[in-house]
Amino acid sequence: MLPLIDTKLALKELDRAIFDLGLKGLCMLTNVAGQTSDSDFLLPVYERAQALGVPIFIHPRRPWAPR
Repeated sequence: MLPLIDTKLALKELDRAIFDLGLKGLCMLTNVAGQTSDSDFLLPVYERAQALGVPIFIHPRRPWAPR
């Protein structure tokens, strides 16, 4: 899982996970702070994953709703 709320931090953690920890992909939810996985702010994460050639597992999650 990546800290997707902060795209710069997510990219840094993705690089660390792949290069330092030897992981082979990433996992994310379909909802990030109330925004869907097709939100523009996630494009840099998708682009980096594509450049690294790693798969993305997208775990389904209900839309966020305040209680």
